Amino acid sequence: TVFAFGFEGVVLTVVRVILKIALSGVLLWLIYRLLNVLSEFFIYIASKTESTLDDQLLPLLSKSMKIFVIIFGVLIIIQNLGINVVSLLAGLGIGGFAVAFAAKDMVANFFGSLMILFDSPFQVGDWIKVGNAEGTVEEIGFRSTKIRTFYNSLISVPNADLATKEVDNMGRREYRRVREELSITYDTPPEKIEAFLEGIKNIIKANQYTRKDNCHVVFNGYGNSSLNILLYFFLKVPDWSAELVEKQNVFIEILRLADDLNISFAFPTQTLHIEPNPPESGAVIRSVYELDKIK
Repeated sequence: TVFAFGFEGVVLTVVRVILKIALSGVLLWLIYRLLNVLSEFFIYIASKTESTLDDQLLPLLSKSMKIFVIIFGVLIIIQNLGINVVSLLAGLGIGGFAVAFAAKDMVANFFGSLMILFDSPFQVGDWIKVGNAEGTVEEIGFRSTKIRTFYNSLISVPNADLATKEVDNMGRREYRRVREELSITYDTPPEKIEAFLEGIKNIIKANQYTRKDNCHVVFNGYGNSSLNILLYFFLKVPDWSAELVEKQNVFIEILRLADDLNISFAFPTQTLHIEPNPPESGAVIRSVYELDKIK
């Protein structure tokens, strides 16, 4: 075909090179697109399973295969151009040390991502705390894990750091602790306090989402302007939204109980006493001076 167009010499060589590159590029593009289709198909299959490991592992494997196809395709193109790939790679051996040194962080992050996937300290969708970062895990990648904070920013934490830092996985709590201190007024009689404590215990036990074997409602101390009651219990709920709703339900029932028992909640107050006839400042100064002289 090339000869049919009358190409010869340098032009013929250039046309051959262009055709080889174009053919290899089209083949590479077809394989890349096929990988996209297969990746979407397997991700869809994984979403139907109960395990979450495959949901996290498939995107990582898909990226790995795409990178491998691109590198392999580039090497095929170089080979088709008449360049000995083996000799080329051998010639780059000395420079490979420098490349490997420069890529050590990338390698550390890659193995960190593998550790996260197989050790599974957290998964996509979990609420975690690590260092100063706190939020929901949005993506676990080759280099970093993306965390969506509660003020909607996106933090990327290197996987090598996650592999060595302490990760607090809030999303895997079986029970969610509620600790609150209620303050009631000092004029509340002991009988009402006891009835109030017993009523709060019954409210917590009646809620279907509370843990019944670890609940404490006690008169906990004397505050500056209140009698303090410690409220300590656990909720068994799937997420933070459900935690807020059930905590609200318990607190509203406590308000109703306090209203039925005619118990008032206290708040910080200050009483200022003003003498009707304050002494003259001079007299105060003299009395202080005489006191010093006596001492």
